[in-house]
Amino acid sequence: MDPSLILQLWASAMTVGSTWFYSTRSVRYGSICGLVSQIGWWGIMGVDGLWGLLPINVMMVALHTRALWKETRHATSR
Repeated sequence: MDPSLILQLWASAMTVGSTWFYSTRSVRYGSICGLVSQIGWWGIMGVDGLWGLLPINVMMVALHTRALWKETRHATSR
């Protein structure tokens, strides 16, 4: 099996997992899963030369980081 295909399937599965966690109101796990999935998406971008993914990858890292930061800050203020 093509290693690039494996990376694509893994990144997609992690993104689906992240979306599922967010939909069940688990922002912490959704953010963590989303950040981990970004490793795959950045890898796909670099390996396959898909530089058009750069803007969305940057925004998704920012979104997941912000959500995790807000959740962590909210959890410590309880």
